[in-house]
Amino acid sequence: MSSEIPNAARFASKVDNYVKYRPSYPVEVVRHLESIGALPAGAVVVDLGAGTGISAKLLLSNSANIAKLFAVEPSANMRAAAEASLADETAAGRVAFVDGSAHATTLPDASADLIVAFQAMHWFDPAQTRAELLRIAKPGAYLAAVWNHRFTENNPLNADLDQLLVKHAVDYAKVSHGALEEHKLPAFFGPGEIKCFKSSNSQTFDEEGFLRRQESSSYFPAPTHPNYDGAVAAVRALYAKYKDAEGKITLVYETRAYYAKVHSQ
Repeated sequence: MSSEIPNAARFASKVDNYVKYRPSYPVEVVRHLESIGALPAGAVVVDLGAGTGISAKLLLSNSANIAKLFAVEPSANMRAAAEASLADETAAGRVAFVDGSAHATTLPDASADLIVAFQAMHWFDPAQTRAELLRIAKPGAYLAAVWNHRFTENNPLNADLDQLLVKHAVDYAKVSHGALEEHKLPAFFGPGEIKCFKSSNSQTFDEEGFLRRQESSSYFPAPTHPNYDGAVAAVRALYAKYKDAEGKITLVYETRAYYAKVHSQ
């Protein structure tokens, strides 16, 4: 059984913070997908683990080639937030929301030009998801997996934040940036070369925003968890250490988009 649907419950109480404080992705990712032919005119896109619609909004706002995007999300709370965020695109007929999962999208056979997963593929069961990808992909379709990754090398803030989360967070080692493990990608993509497009990304916060950004993560302890007060105090101390003269703090990411054509062999 896939762990994707049970894992959706991790975010059920975090939707508001997720909507307001999670990072989007550089528009260059969309431009690159267009340049390689992954978004042809009239493209049908399937967004797996679409969450609150951050990735769907990025794609629809920056590619006129997309005729229809199916936002597949098992969490009702997250899906409702996405529907609210993309009301105009829904009215225009460019997006539809699907109560489904990466291994059971309910979409027709051979229907997708591009299948994407933004900050989500690590939640999916590889074998079940790959079978579903092969079923819904058109001949020549592309698969793309995108992550914002906080590298700790040569970045003291990211390094200190990582240590804070190791100490205070719940299951951080299992569900954090270790999710970006390249050796696991072939189980989803199958044989053949997987290419990677990289771009820089960042977010700037005040103290409250910096705290809420951490609280939006599935591994940050909930207010009822015994680790919560200590985690909040540590986040506020980290903000005080790194804030600039204007009271702002900036998280720096590297966005990585892994992509390849969907091949059965």
